[in-house]
Amino acid sequence: MVRIAWAQTLALVTEESILQQLSYLAETLIVAARDWLYDACCREWGTPCNAQGEAQPLLILGMGKLGGGELNFSSDIDLIFAWPEHGCTQGGRRELDNAQFFTRMGQRLIKVLDQPTQDGFVYRVDMRLRPFGESGPLVLSFAALEDYYQEQGRDWSVTRWSRRGLWAIAKASMLTSCVRCCARLFSVVTSISA
Repeated sequence: MVRIAWAQTLALVTEESILQQLSYLAETLIVAARDWLYDACCREWGTPCNAQGEAQPLLILGMGKLGGGELNFSSDIDLIFAWPEHGCTQGGRRELDNAQFFTRMGQRLIKVLDQPTQDGFVYRVDMRLRPFGESGPLVLSFAALEDYYQEQGRDWSVTRWSRRGLWAIAKASMLTSCVRCCARLFSVVTSISA
């Protein structure tokens, strides 16, 4: 971040480049925190799996300025959390369904990014752009996201979603499942805006 601020101060790069670099930095930090927490939560509660026993990741949609690649030094980050398929954890002391696992993990991720410490905080996290806003679940399955956008998605919410889309990539072992789910969800969102 210091390098980006220094480049801005010396006018070495364009404002657009600064915003893109800040957005990329945020994405990198969010994904690193997510991956670290995912491993920790799997050790604590077991690995969330679908009906076929395939591990399910937490995917993150960047909205607002982050989603548009326009994050500035004082921006908060607007996020939506989702997971591909229903199922339950495997390998833990007791079984949790995926909704419980990802809700707990999502709460921890927000805390890691948002909680002030003696050194400050990483980012202010805003989850109000998720389906149903503050009254909706913190984390949704892809099926629930599809239903929401098909039944209640408004032009403004689709526009916000499709500005940049899903950027938090899953680990290689989960990539095929995620690509299938993302493609299905993106086709729903783009058909609404057409």
